This record gives sequence, structure tokens and C-alpha cells, in this order.
Amino acid sequence: MTMQDRQIAERERQAQVYERAMAQREAAQRKRTASGHAIMAGVYTLYPASQGKGAMGRVVAWAQVGCVAFAGFAPNYLVWRLLLSG
Repeated sequence: MTMQDRQIAERERQAQVYERAMAQREAAQRKRTASGHAIMAGVYTLYPASQGKGAMGRVVAWAQVGCVAFAGFAPNYLVWRLLLSG
């Protein structure tokens, strides 16, 4: 094998390595982009719930009521149970 043949073979090997690396880089970029789209799709799905519309809106409204009731009830119960029960 002559020096020129080795240089041509090395150039071809380098081109293959470059193409593989670029393909991997593009695949990783597509994966990152797809995960970003999935997150935004999830966020847009919850938008009606934040506006109080639909089934999720009702669930969110009742969850808020439950949190407020718990926040009002829990301290009173703990004071009664721990301090006043003697």
C-alpha cells in the first residue's frame, strides 16, 4: 500500500467517523426537541384546569377547597389534641 493509498483510506475513514458523529448529534438534538414538545403538550393539557373548565377544573377546584379546609382544621385539631387534652 502506497503512502497515497493510505492517505485516501484515512480520509475516507475520517469522513465515515464524521458522518457517524453528526448523525448521533442530530439524533440527540431530535430527542431533546421531542422531550420539549412533550412537556409543552402536557402543560397545554392542564391549561383548561387552571381556568376552572372541564373535569380537571372541577378536580382542581375541589382540591383547593380541601387544602383550605385542611389548613383551617389541622392547627385547631393539633392544639386541641396536644395542648388541651392534658
